[in-house]
Order: sequence, then structure tokens, then C-alpha cells
Amino acid sequence: MRERLTAALRWRPTLDLQRQRALAAALLWLAFFAVLGVSYVPSAVPLHVGDIAPTDVVAPANIDYVDEQATQEARKRAAGQVAPVYRVDGDAQARLAGVGSRLFGWLSEDSPKARAGLGAMGVDPATIAQWRRLPPADRSAVRADVMTAVAQREGLGVGVDDSDLSDARSKVADAIAQLKLSPTAQRVATVLSGALVYRDVSVDLAATYEAQRSAMAAVAPVRIALSKGAVIVHKGDLVTPAQVETLRAAGVARPAIDWARLLAFAVLALALLGLLAVPAFFFSRKVFGDARLLWLTASVTILGVICAKFIPPTISIGGVDAVSIALVPTGAVGMLLAILVGVPVAIYGVLVVAFASGLANPQSYPFALALFCMGFAATLGAAALRRRSDLLRAGWIAGGVGAAIFATIDILRGAGGWTAALDAMVSLLAGLASAIETVGLMPFLEHAFHLCSPLRLMELGNTGEPVLQRLLIEAPGTYVHSITVGYLAEAAARAVGADALLARVGAYYHDIGKMKRAQYFVENQGGGPNPHDTLAPSLSALIIIAHVEDGVKSAREHRLPDNVVDIIQQHHGTSLVSFMYCKAQEEGNDKFTPLPDDFRYPGPKPQTKEAALVMICDGIEASVRSIKQPTPQKIEAQVRRIIDHLLHRGELDECDLTLRDLHVVEKACIQVLYGIHHQRIEYPALPGSGNGRSLVRLPVERRRLRG
Repeated sequence: MRERLTAALRWRPTLDLQRQRALAAALLWLAFFAVLGVSYVPSAVPLHVGDIAPTDVVAPANIDYVDEQATQEARKRAAGQVAPVYRVDGDAQARLAGVGSRLFGWLSEDSPKARAGLGAMGVDPATIAQWRRLPPADRSAVRADVMTAVAQREGLGVGVDDSDLSDARSKVADAIAQLKLSPTAQRVATVLSGALVYRDVSVDLAATYEAQRSAMAAVAPVRIALSKGAVIVHKGDLVTPAQVETLRAAGVARPAIDWARLLAFAVLALALLGLLAVPAFFFSRKVFGDARLLWLTASVTILGVICAKFIPPTISIGGVDAVSIALVPTGAVGMLLAILVGVPVAIYGVLVVAFASGLANPQSYPFALALFCMGFAATLGAAALRRRSDLLRAGWIAGGVGAAIFATIDILRGAGGWTAALDAMVSLLAGLASAIETVGLMPFLEHAFHLCSPLRLMELGNTGEPVLQRLLIEAPGTYVHSITVGYLAEAAARAVGADALLARVGAYYHDIGKMKRAQYFVENQGGGPNPHDTLAPSLSALIIIAHVEDGVKSAREHRLPDNVVDIIQQHHGTSLVSFMYCKAQEEGNDKFTPLPDDFRYPGPKPQTKEAALVMICDGIEASVRSIKQPTPQKIEAQVRRIIDHLLHRGELDECDLTLRDLHVVEKACIQVLYGIHHQRIEYPALPGSGNGRSLVRLPVERRRLRG
């Protein structure tokens, strides 16, 4: 029963990589949607228009929003104050000539049509009768004077509307009164001129609408700004529409579920997910091929987005609002992802967190740019990590960049010098905090996701590490061999663009399995008896091959990183223990024929450049050390032989090294070996040493100074 219970507790559901990708994407989307679409400020009271407030309702944070209703009302008022735009009839003079001809033509006729037309123009029958009694000369004079007076009146062709019509007729009548006409003719002329003064303008609807639009656009949005703690609704007040709008802007009271708004948040969350996933797919596909990197990226990004939601935009310090949004850990997100995953993913992770911060705090949109720049600077600062202090330097750089941008934004929005200085100080502290957060979270993330950061590798590369100290004591020859292989592997890795730090550390630990039976390896025998002389070749081969498995086991016990364990496991690949195999063939008989597979390492073959480089450098160092009186020619020949042997045996088939890389590795190793096996002069014996040897005097050339 106990065994079943233990098995049940240890059971974990297993998902293939494809399902893990889908699950990680779903969790990221849910996190983004929760940050954008869910309000974490509880509703104080569900107030509606016309309700009586049971208690004071205060602003939970600084509020600055646009009152849409008040803005629309102000714009409507501005549009209503715009006067109509009139369009003047440009053909007024031509129309006057036509209307005048028709008027005087009807005066000469005595038909119902003429009488109706004259009546419509305001000419009464008495005026018509007086016109017909006038002598022909007076008729001609009246016609000429009326047409001239109307054509010359002020306003013809420059705009006469209904309100100006009577005034225009009065001016024309005054002009006719100045003429030298008989009283009857003057009366007739006055009536006829009034009939010819007409409305010559109309409202230009398009121009009027455009003027109203310009007036509405000139009205600035009505903004409502409330400080944190300000009372929005007092207890006992009748709630107004404006107060309800303020409550909604503050997130204190919300209407029924707005499905359209939730859909918009869902689309924005999907956009943030794409902003992270699409660039990672194109620029860092290893994230999608390694479940550890996938979940690490998702976890760090979600952590940053959650912080972006809960950290308030501002905080009051000494009565001045400082940008606490600078504390959103874009710098820590960038450094963690840059160190553990890669710079491209880190940059887009920072971008997502900065965008999420701006979307979660709409009043702080300008500060999202500053957050991204801080994270970007921290990412680049941590990209070339060589020591732990580099993280502190990256944090200060990020803080300095943020301080400059936050202060600039404050100056542009007129916040004042004290506010700008305070925000710059907060940004500097935020940069330092990002470095501290990175150092604090790094060990937990490494352990949780079984990853190895450069910081961990630098710690393992310290020769004072307990495992290396034990190797030095128990297997000193192997220790010296491993250190030398480390130098060779590091130089080779730098030459081909591989991880030089990982190659060196992997080389330091690649033979720790020899500590279990150190005396069975020639480098630790110190010229003493060789235990293999008394063993069968097959047993000797088993002992030699076992050092790989012993090394993996020891590495697991000391919790070495997986990539270092992989190097230990792969540094011999599936190669043959050739010395013992040849010895077994020599000692064999008809009844026993040694099989190569019994003398072969179990593998696997090197899967990475670093593991392959350790394999190459391990073989090179051991073979070159066996050369008696090494010369440059012998060293070069031996290095080429080892690389050619591994290449033609297929041991390098499963790694990414190319033939060009192998040529570069050959040159790099030869250069290092030249330095190790350089020529030395023979020192002379010293006098008085008591061993009978005399002093050899060296000739010294003395140069005399000539004046």
C-alpha cells in the first residue's frame, strides 16, 4: 500500500514537446489577458446614476482621464456658435439685366401672365397704370435710371440676404430720390427699383460644415485629474452621470460585462503573445526545441507582466509623485533571458513587458518607452557576461538610461526639475534593483529548469572547487592533464565561435571518473608498477571504459550542470580502447577472438561543438605528451593524425563542426602546444654544491664607453 501511495505521489503527467508549446502559449495568453482585462481594484459600491452614495468613495490611485461626455458637449456648443457661411451669386449683374428686361416687358403688355408676373415682383396695379400714363421720354428715363441705380447699389453681387433686403431697397430708393424726375415718375421708379432688388446670396452648406468641424477640433479634450485619495462621491450625495464616469475611469465601479472590451483585450493579449513567439521562432528556434528554455521564457515573461500590473505608476515621496513604474523589472527580465536563453529572446521579452505595463496603466504610456530602453540596455550589458560584477555594471547602465529618459519625459510634460531629479534617482535605484533581482533569481531558475549560466560555469572553473581539489589530491596526473585540455579546448572554442567557457569547464571535469581507480591510469602511476600488467586486456578495458560512467555518476552527485555532464559522457564517444584491443588480439587463441564492441566506449558521440572539442583536445594532449623530445614538426603531425582519426572514425558526425572548423581547431591547438612544449636552455651547475661539479664561467662582453 505504501509503495502504491509513493508511486502515486511521484507520478507526473508527461507531455510531448508540441503539447508543451501549446500549453505554454495558452498560459502566456491567459496571463496577458488577465493583466489587461481583469481589474484587481475591488468595487467599493455598485453606484449608478440617481443613487444615494452610502459612503465616501475615494480615488484608489492618481487618475487622469478624458471626460468624453463633457468633451462632446463642449464641441457641440462650439459648433453651434459658428455663423452660417454664405455663398454670393457671382452672376448677379447678368441676372439683373434679364430680370429688368422681363419686368419692363411685362409693363408694356396687358395680359394675365404679365399682370401675374408683376404682382409676384411686388408691382401694384396703380404703379402699372401710372407707368402707362407716362410719356415715352419719361418711361425711357425711368427705365435707365432704375437699372443704373439698382446696378450701382451697395451690396449687389457682394451678398444680400433676407435680413439685408429692406436696407438695400432703402438705399436704392434714396439714390432715385436724388434724380431729377417728375413726382409720378419718381414714385414709379421707386417701386420698380424695389422689385429689382432681390436676395443674391445662399448658405454654403459644405463651408458651414467645415467651419463647424474646425471649431469642434479646436476644442481641447476635457481632462479630469484627481490625486490618490481624493473624494469622488461624498456620502449622501445624489450620484451624477459625471461622477459615474469618474468612478469607471478609476476602476472603482464598473458597468455590466462589456464583451466588446473583453474581446479587444483578448486580441491585445494575442498580439503580445505573437510579439514574443514570432521573433523567437525566427531568431532563436532553440527555445521551441528545448522544453526547459520554453518554460523558462514563459515563466520569466509572465513574472514581469504580473509585476507590470501590480506596480503602481507613481508613488508619493515628500509630496511629489515619483515614477514607481520604473521599478517594473524589465532590466531583470532582460538580463535573466539574455544569460539563460539568448539576447534575441531577451529583447522581445523586455518589449512585451514594457508594452504590457503601458496597456495596464494607460496614463503612463510615455513611460513604456523608458522601461523598454532600460531593459534593452540591461540585456546588452549582460550579453557578454564574464564575471558577477558585470551584472552590477549592467544594472547601473540600465538605471542611467532610464534616468535620462524619465527625466526627459518629465521636462517635456512640464513636471518640474524636482520631479525630474526624483524620477532619475528612482530609475537609478531600479537599475540597481534589477541586478540584485537577477543575482537572487539566477540560482533558483538554474535549479528549477536544469540550466547552467555563465556565472555557474565561472564558479565551476575555479580550481578551488572541491571536486577539482579532490582530483588534484587523488589523481594529480589526471588533474594536470585536465587543466591542459581545458586550455586547449578554450582556445579551440574561441577560434570556431563556440562557448569557450563551457569548453574549458567541461575539460576540467571530463575525467573526474578516474578518481575512483586513479592507479589504473598511466598519468597517475608516477613511474611505478602498472596494475594492467597483471590483468586480462578485457578486464583492463572495462576498468578504463568505466571511468566515463563513474564520472557521470560523480557529476550527478555533485550536481554539476547537464551540459557539463553531457561533455563527461560524450568525450570518448564510441571510440575503441585500441591499446587493450590490440593486446587482446595478440593474446587471443582459436577459442577466443576479441570483439571490437567489447573494447568500445558506450557513447553517445559528441552532440555539441563543445563536447567534440573536448574529445579532440583530450586525444591531442595525451598523444603529444607521449612524444619523446617533441618538436614543432612532431606536434603538428600528431595533432593532424588525432583529428583525422576521429573524423574518419565518424566520431564527429553528430556535432556541428565543419571541415573548416577542424582546420581552425588544428591551428589553435598547435599554437597552444608550441607554448607548452617550448625549448629550454640547460642551466649550468652552481659552485659549492658539494657534488663535485665546478662552476662553468659564462663569457661576458664588456663594452667600454668612449667619451
